[in-house]
Amino acid sequence: SIQTLHRILEVLVTLLTIHIMADEFEWIYDKWTGDEGKTQAELIFSHFDKDGDGCLNEGEFIQFLESALNPSSPQQHNQTTPKLMYEIFNELDWKQNGLIDKDAFRLIWRYWLKQVYKPVSAFIIVDVQNDFIDGTLALRNCPAQQDGLSIIPPINTLVDSINFDLVVYSLDWHPSDHCSFIDNIQLRSIHESSLVTMETAKVYDVITYAGNPPYEQTLWPRHCVQNSWGSQLHLQLKIVSGSVLVTKGIKCNVDSYSAFLDNDKKTQTILLDKLLYHKITDVFVVGLAYDVCVKATAVDAARSGFRTVVVSDCCAGVSHDGIRSAEDELRASGILLIQSSQVAGLVSGKTISLELALTAARNLSTAKELAKTKDVA
Repeated sequence: SIQTLHRILEVLVTLLTIHIMADEFEWIYDKWTGDEGKTQAELIFSHFDKDGDGCLNEGEFIQFLESALNPSSPQQHNQTTPKLMYEIFNELDWKQNGLIDKDAFRLIWRYWLKQVYKPVSAFIIVDVQNDFIDGTLALRNCPAQQDGLSIIPPINTLVDSINFDLVVYSLDWHPSDHCSFIDNIQLRSIHESSLVTMETAKVYDVITYAGNPPYEQTLWPRHCVQNSWGSQLHLQLKIVSGSVLVTKGIKCNVDSYSAFLDNDKKTQTILLDKLLYHKITDVFVVGLAYDVCVKATAVDAARSGFRTVVVSDCCAGVSHDGIRSAEDELRASGILLIQSSQVAGLVSGKTISLELALTAARNLSTAKELAKTKDVA
């Protein structure tokens, strides 16, 4: 349309005089894709190629990042900002020569910016089940004394107010003879190396069962037995039409904290396939318990290549020490910890997180290497 052409010309004129702000980049990215997007990428490239050598050096690319990302969250404007931008440059400097050429920039424009501006988001609600709220393993009775019921209103608010591309509910779904139940301890042989014996075992202890190989298991009260009241999602939790249910911990001799796979890392649930089918790039993890199943799910999401966010005020945990340790592990895994008030901006792409932008850069680098390996094969 005439208005669109005028808008494009207006933006291009702006490029010649001032830095492009993130909203301008997003507008360009929305309007010009495909072959037109290639042309636009070249114009942006030329704008930041100050020395005209056909490549963006570190300083030129950092200027591009400062304009394209323009982090809008106050937490981004701190001493870590330059470090994260240099990490993004180093991740995308595929030739490791301190330069990004025009061909590389086209890939960055098409695939990296797509994750930054147009994320495809899944909301993973972990184990908000009766037994963890009012039942045999109610978190309010655990050392941290956090009430699992308190996280349901903010979760429901996010479900109602944000248009996630996919909503997932995970459920602990244990057989009655499950290895995690302390009252089943007599059903298995205890390995000689175990520091906990059948006579001394208490809830929260870690016992070593005999097996090939032997395996450690935290002991919990009986909980979330398949088809029991305790295994059901809490009645106050809103269930989205078209959502996905993922059951875990369904084998008697192996536990499953993560909604992705069992603790022995041998058997996957349906979750990864569902996320890939829906072309998810970002996952937002909430639920119970923060320091156990939420942590394990988030870490596995990050390991699987998803830009991963944990919404801390939508989680409740078992122990304060466990929560602190979990948060340290989550941050070390490149996972973003936020409050529920920040979710909308990230899902819409209006709020730019440098941590998530770095994850997107790593994903693109990994995909590029895999494609190269496939070509060689």
